[in-house]
Amino acid sequence: SIRNGPVEQLAPQALGASVRIEMGDQDIGIPLTTVQLPNALPLLGISNGKVPLFMLEPRIDATGTFISQSNPLTLASNTFTVNITCNVHMTSLSSFTIIGLEDSCTHKDVDVILQPLTVQSAAALDVRAIWMSTTANQKGIRIMMKRAATTVAHAFEFTLQNCAYARAYSAISLEGVVEMGYYDSHFNGGDTVQMAVVSGARFGVPDGAKPLFIVE
Repeated sequence: SIRNGPVEQLAPQALGASVRIEMGDQDIGIPLTTVQLPNALPLLGISNGKVPLFMLEPRIDATGTFISQSNPLTLASNTFTVNITCNVHMTSLSSFTIIGLEDSCTHKDVDVILQPLTVQSAAALDVRAIWMSTTANQKGIRIMMKRAATTVAHAFEFTLQNCAYARAYSAISLEGVVEMGYYDSHFNGGDTVQMAVVSGARFGVPDGAKPLFIVE
């Protein structure tokens, strides 16, 4: 086993092998011969993923990753609908973390029930997520994969309680990691990705679908 490099390598050089047979004073050498590579065999949902030293950085697709809410009223139960799209299949124990939900009144360090919205999401997502403190006193939802995914798109819902005061919409961001054993692969080089929002009214409130846009 070797550790892959930190940058993509989408067109790896041809690999070769040579053999030298020890025969005493007169060794026998077989010249360098190009090794035949597998043709477009997928791995983790990546075409050519089994080609040696073909390396792709896992990325979250910002255009296919968005969040909306069901209720903009103070102290209401608020169901968030999340769609996440990435460029690889997630392995078992991989995770996403949604950051920027700290104004919810739901206490941290409790389990939040996830409701998968697709068959693929139900197969890969754990039935629960952890509502936890992240950095800078933020709170976030960490969603763990209980088994390997067979798709790059995931959709699910979870419910939190709104705060007791009116507030403006704030950006929600997402980060993720693909569990690969000793060295994990972080989406987008470890950077967070801002989630797109779904515009629309809720209960007659303009922009009421935007996450944590709360009115009294």
